[in-house]
Amino acid sequence: HSAYLHGLTARIVPVTATALRGAAPSKASFRVVLEGAAESGATARNVQELAGIVEAALTAAGLPLGLERWSVVATVGSTSAPVTRHGDVATFALPIALATAAAMAAERGDPRPARRAVRAFAVGWLSTSGATTHTRGVLPMAQAARAAKLAPIFGPADNACEARATASAAAVPVIDLVQALTALRNPAWPPPAAISARCEPLGGRVTR
Repeated sequence: HSAYLHGLTARIVPVTATALRGAAPSKASFRVVLEGAAESGATARNVQELAGIVEAALTAAGLPLGLERWSVVATVGSTSAPVTRHGDVATFALPIALATAAAMAAERGDPRPARRAVRAFAVGWLSTSGATTHTRGVLPMAQAARAAKLAPIFGPADNACEARATASAAAVPVIDLVQALTALRNPAWPPPAAISARCEPLGGRVTR
């Protein structure tokens, strides 16, 4: 799951992915769909750019799509929970990457990441290197995730203070996609002490 801001309200949306190994005709095929989003040239360009960033981040995390000609379709939203006002689509980068990695693992015969991802929540920008960066709107989105009883709640380490303030027990701040994938595969990571240590006592700069 992820969320987007509609005015000051965070709306929860599902994030799913289907991944088929060897299904692309000559090279990897990666497509992102925003269910319910108004179609426009600007939206199409933003979504295409988002797909490129996520594919590069997956490659940097050791999950290249091209070698095995993966065909992936990642969908944000559904008919019952459409993305009616998406704003900055880059906030969906981390959840799309996690959903894709879980789908790839399931295709290879390991359903465990996909099982844990069913009730997980994620939001955050990714760079092409896979690093997370500070993302706007995390505070109300984390509050909405907690209200919906979603866990774990993945987000950028640079937003750790906001996530801890609203959902400390479920918050999993990560510095990059590799850390997020590690946490998705291993429920015991990171230990609570590591999360608490990310914020200075007065809520200042996030430490890494």
